[in-house]
Amino acid sequence: MRVALRVLYFFVAFMVFTIFGHILHWSFFLGLPFEAIIYWLLCFTTVKEGTAKIIVRVHAYKKTLLQKQGHIIDDHGNVISGENPNFHIGGFHWVGWLKPIGLDKVYTTTMKYVKALSDGTFEKRSDIGTDFILCMDYQYGLEFSSAEDKDRLPLSGKMTMTARISNPYLAMFHVKDWYDALVGRVLPRVREYISEHYYEDLINDEKTQLDAEVFKTLKQGGQKSIISILRDQYGITLVALETINIDPPPEYRAATTAEYLAKQRVKVAAQEKTVEAEATSGALELMIDGQIKTMQNKDGANLTLTKEDILRIREECLNLLLRERALKSGALREVRFGNADGTSFGSGSISEIVGGVVAAALLAKTGFDSGSGGAKKEGEKNRKNQKDEEDLKFLDTILGEEDKKTD
Repeated sequence: MRVALRVLYFFVAFMVFTIFGHILHWSFFLGLPFEAIIYWLLCFTTVKEGTAKIIVRVHAYKKTLLQKQGHIIDDHGNVISGENPNFHIGGFHWVGWLKPIGLDKVYTTTMKYVKALSDGTFEKRSDIGTDFILCMDYQYGLEFSSAEDKDRLPLSGKMTMTARISNPYLAMFHVKDWYDALVGRVLPRVREYISEHYYEDLINDEKTQLDAEVFKTLKQGGQKSIISILRDQYGITLVALETINIDPPPEYRAATTAEYLAKQRVKVAAQEKTVEAEATSGALELMIDGQIKTMQNKDGANLTLTKEDILRIREECLNLLLRERALKSGALREVRFGNADGTSFGSGSISEIVGGVVAAALLAKTGFDSGSGGAKKEGEKNRKNQKDEEDLKFLDTILGEEDKKTD
């Protein structure tokens, strides 16, 4: 039916151009019938740079037209380097004498593939009525899901396949869908490699990079390798394979995020304790130096201090320092004590005063009430709680560090 319509179309055009040409007498000036020139022009087609078109005659393959600088189609239909010997003017290529009547025509098909965009996303394409074939490098998308790693953790991800059609005839007529054939050969190797490795290694270890290692496996086997099969049987040249992302399930990501945050909190807390200990140690040294200088000014420059004297001074200064910081932070409440008659305690050592302060702090923690006879018992009971144990451990740590410095 299409051939009959084309014949009728050509016959009508022939008659119109014949009458028009004879009226203007163009055919006599040109030396050729005007309609013959029109017919000749209709025997051409345009081919864009970097693409090819397949010509069929009555639905059978006839030839391939290629427009790619410095390349030709060899006798086997492969795109190779060389100069095109066929007649063409730029991208204007000769199809055949039977093209105007529809016996020779450009082959068209529907191209279905996944296009990899520059932002890492994919776009599914279905180009209906496509009459050309890309013979240049192009990035196609490859998606995988539920690919289990060595721990049976289901992974999903995206990869790009840089490929080009190197034999248009094989790509169009030796396989139903060349893109499906490409994915069908590459995807199983991706899944196989994932199943042999752990997720953490796939994303962190340079020796187990998914794209590079899978591409190596695709090249193994010489003429029987996947790369060779794609090229020799399907007319597809796979140039590169690159990973965009590999993602675990959402619940796994949530668990690892929580674990990471917990580790960070522990790390921050440890750093804060270190800074606090260093600050305490520095302030303690200043207090000890000041106490010793005061004693020397009072008792003379030739004052000799024993190791026991230094340890005593250090302990007294540390207690005062901790008391001062606890009061500033609001963790302790200061309660002053005196004799039964209301007078203050007599002069004593620094440790005796500190002992009173510590006792007051403990009583403050237990909710001390001057009218309660069980204050002492409650204070001893609360002294055993976890917070006090942590404070005592912290004090032992500081004293231990200072003892090492003294030794």
